[in-house]
Amino acid sequence: MRITFDVITEDSPNVWTLFSAQRMVQLTRLLRNINPKSVPVTDITLRQFFDHSGTIATAINSNGNIVGIATLILCHKIGWRTARVENVSVLKRYSGHNIGRGLTEMMIFRARGLGISQIDLICNPKRERANELYEKLGFRIEQTNTRRLIL
Repeated sequence: MRITFDVITEDSPNVWTLFSAQRMVQLTRLLRNINPKSVPVTDITLRQFFDHSGTIATAINSNGNIVGIATLILCHKIGWRTARVENVSVLKRYSGHNIGRGLTEMMIFRARGLGISQIDLICNPKRERANELYEKLGFRIEQTNTRRLIL
């Protein structure tokens, strides 16, 4: 199985031609693996994402289809910047081939290159294999009191 990894930012050459209608459907499917309520990926949602310093890593199979995704979100705070790795998703039939590892490592590498000193990652405890991977990559569970307000 041949998989190609790409990192895409708003500064990537031909960034808008990389996302055909077919690839937007593929991204939507991957995102819905994590959150079934994800809205469809469109030109508008991609522009909003890139406008906020987002980075997308994709895994592409030999047929040119996106089979895995991860995103890196920069968080600009007063006095420092952090980042969040989000949306790590691989199609089930490609699971077990280190694609999730490759995507996450690409996001870590990108964050280091941007001078980020801390990366946060939230993963559902039910995703046992993913949590094991993140632990191997150095992510530790923090004792926080995370709260969420649904609007």
